[in-house]
Amino acid sequence: MLTSTPRALQERFLEKFLAQDIEGLMDLYERNAVFVASAEQAVVGLDAIREQLTGLLTAASKSFVLNPTVAFEVDGVALMHADWALEGTGPDGSALSLSGTTVEVARRGTDGEWRYVVDSPIGIVE
Repeated sequence: MLTSTPRALQERFLEKFLAQDIEGLMDLYERNAVFVASAEQAVVGLDAIREQLTGLLTAASKSFVLNPTVAFEVDGVALMHADWALEGTGPDGSALSLSGTTVEVARRGTDGEWRYVVDSPIGIVE
């Protein structure tokens, strides 16, 4: 099992992100997962999430750090947070420096693997 705990899911995300492995990242999401791209935009489904993550992989040309902070689990559902920072180059060629605290919900599948159901890298959206 690669993601046998919620924390292992976060660690696997970091590993796949640093390896620029988009297909490996997609394996970490449920088919109808939600990815909160901004306060105005949440996308649903693997194709839309792939597009968002591909953009982040492209932007993170210098560094990406993910520090899991909290994981609460009950009955096969987990609420997690992680602090992150990304440095790279924006679409216009300018320097890019982003950081935040995630809000993530994951569920343990019938295969015992944990996958993201909701991934909000920008945290709580008001």
